[in-house]
Amino acid sequence: MKKLVLPVLLALALLAPKAALAERVEVADQVTDRYATIYIFDSAPSAQADKKAILKTARDKFAELGVADAKFAVYEQGKTIDDGPWVIGELTRNKEKKVAEWIPSTPENLRMLVLYLACEITAKELWKTYEENEVVADEDFSGRPFLIQCKKTPGLQKDFSGTPYVSISTDDIGLSGVRVNLAKNDPKLREMKKGKNTIFRIVPKSFVMGSVMCDGVIVLVQ
Repeated sequence: MKKLVLPVLLALALLAPKAALAERVEVADQVTDRYATIYIFDSAPSAQADKKAILKTARDKFAELGVADAKFAVYEQGKTIDDGPWVIGELTRNKEKKVAEWIPSTPENLRMLVLYLACEITAKELWKTYEENEVVADEDFSGRPFLIQCKKTPGLQKDFSGTPYVSISTDDIGLSGVRVNLAKNDPKLREMKKGKNTIFRIVPKSFVMGSVMCDGVIVLVQ
């Protein structure tokens, strides 16, 4: 899922607020040895930002974790995850993969940045993991957030209870795939159109009759 939402994020990013070296680091949503989210808290907003020092903190934790990819988020002093980060970035061990190392938040891109803090995976890879070993897939993936891209979104449907959903097929005949259940009040719901390129943030819940059942949020519609 290369170049997922990077061009959009960079286009919206402005100059970062001032901050100092963070004092507290936490890790969440680690997916085996492939991904983790690094949270860096308590940057002092009154001091001049030390970008190199903050990046060093993120890289040191990245090296300690030993995962293939990571994303980090930096929060001002006294702020929590719910308040939103003032900058996020990506780290990878893949030298051929382009990443955005420093993306400042703005009022326009804050929601997208928060949703972007998740492991990236393809629908086929997610489905294959569950199909090959549902027990291991549940242990590694269930309840953790992922970013998944659907380049040609199928039509939006709704079930008997009125819940909107999208079925992303992983075969040629539509018998297997990933089902993404969406909230009726999702702010991006009206933007969805059949055939559009759409990014979802999903949380796998179960594997039922050949489909990975997920709760999801729409990150971007292009």
